[in-house]
Amino acid sequence: METLGFSLSWKKAVLSCCIILAATVLFMMYGDQQRAPTGSGYRSSRVYEQSNADSIEGALHTSGSTQEPALQWFLDDDLFPLEDKEEATGIDPKADRINETCDTCCYRYVTINKGIVEMASEEELAEKGCQQRLPDALIFGVKKGGTTTLKNFISYHPDIAFTQSELHYFTSTTEVQKGLQYYKSKMVYSTPGQVSMEKTPAYSHYPKVPALISRTLPNVKLIIIMRDPVERAVSDFVHLQVTMAQQCPEINLHPVVGNGARGPVSLGAACFNNSKYFISDTFENSVIGLDGAIRYTNQLVSKGVYVKDIRRYLKYFKPDQILALDGEAFINDPYPTVKKVESFLGIRDYFTREHFYFDVQKGFFCLTKPIPNNCMNPSKGRPHPDISEETLAKLREYYRPYNKVLNDLMNVDFNWSS
Repeated sequence: METLGFSLSWKKAVLSCCIILAATVLFMMYGDQQRAPTGSGYRSSRVYEQSNADSIEGALHTSGSTQEPALQWFLDDDLFPLEDKEEATGIDPKADRINETCDTCCYRYVTINKGIVEMASEEELAEKGCQQRLPDALIFGVKKGGTTTLKNFISYHPDIAFTQSELHYFTSTTEVQKGLQYYKSKMVYSTPGQVSMEKTPAYSHYPKVPALISRTLPNVKLIIIMRDPVERAVSDFVHLQVTMAQQCPEINLHPVVGNGARGPVSLGAACFNNSKYFISDTFENSVIGLDGAIRYTNQLVSKGVYVKDIRRYLKYFKPDQILALDGEAFINDPYPTVKKVESFLGIRDYFTREHFYFDVQKGFFCLTKPIPNNCMNPSKGRPHPDISEETLAKLREYYRPYNKVLNDLMNVDFNWSS
């Protein structure tokens, strides 16, 4: 009996060892599969993911806990790719990834909403030879043409050091009188190998600015991005409504003029100094006069005659110093536009299509590299009012000859409605 008992115990021990060994082998095989890189073509089983997600969610609801150990295991980076975690749990594991290094920069990248750049320490600035330099390139126009989005996107190019605020240096006599050292002190720190840039859309509209820039920065490269002028005017109108509500809430946009008719308000007199904007309660009343003619002196309209601005710059700069970009094409697909900027500035081929994705809910393109889910501020994409076809037709007819000259002058083919 003792021999039989020993035999049974021995068999049980062997059987237990076999079960443990088999389980270990299966776990190791599965673990290796889960660790397979995305590029290998491996994709984890959706059935497995969903069953585990359901079981975890059920366990959480049953226990009432919000942080079970099982959930922490489930979120292990080695076991589940980022995108699988989000789909299975509803938790965005990328939400706190707002700081990415840039080895060639004087700063670290943060999200657009947090200002894009976070400056390095003084020790790091000294080690990298970082200095505040005068700009090598400017985005000089146009307002509501896509300048901010373009600036935000190309700011993540490691060969570009972009000053994030609009400096308005050349549009202010007071600023210019402070001198170049002052101007330089407003620029972001850059390394010797980076292109230093700033953006001020107002530079395109001030008649004396091209000469000032030419005297100060004779070799600067200039970028202007322009939208369909009709779309630009409507976008500008919406922007002014928001701005006025914030800064000049007391303004009455329903003034009564002769014979009970309603006319636009001069913002230069009522809200913004030296402004040639005239705005009324509707877009139509702002850009169309009582006689039915276009109010071409209103800056809502005049700022869309881009060829006049560019001609002023061509008096002081060579054509190959100016890059003209189509803002409508940029909105629909930013990738070709940023590639043109890379080529124009003579910097490395960095951006790929994988850097951008279209956010269906927001209705515009965002960045997915170097920081995932990196989108413009909520103020982008404000809804536009309905405009009558009669008003749109008048504006298109007004802009059409100017746009033709622009296309011929800059050797471009902007397929706008006008």
